[in-house]
Amino acid sequence: MRPSEIIRLATLYVVRRWQRTLLTVIGVVIGTACIVLMFSIGLTNANGIDTMMGDESLTVIEVNPRQLVNSRELNASAIEALEQIEHVQESCRLGISMSMPRRGVTLRN
Repeated sequence: MRPSEIIRLATLYVVRRWQRTLLTVIGVVIGTACIVLMFSIGLTNANGIDTMMGDESLTVIEVNPRQLVNSRELNASAIEALEQIEHVQESCRLGISMSMPRRGVTLRN
């Protein structure tokens, strides 16, 4: 077949089956949009994780009373014990009062 015959047959098929052609085009457009959307969401999540894991987040440890499982109470002596750990340069005792007061310590390495 010559190229002109192939083009004529393709045009005839598209005109004759215009509904199927329209549904195929819509499906391709929706599929492409979904792939682009998933790719952009993935990049956004990767950038958010990189931002969260900045300089300080890898060297700061936050200890809260709710995180202590099967351990002693987080009181002044426990905070002093945490301050004695090797490479701890600074600690900050926080008192946040909402419905009940909580104490925490931030350890900087």
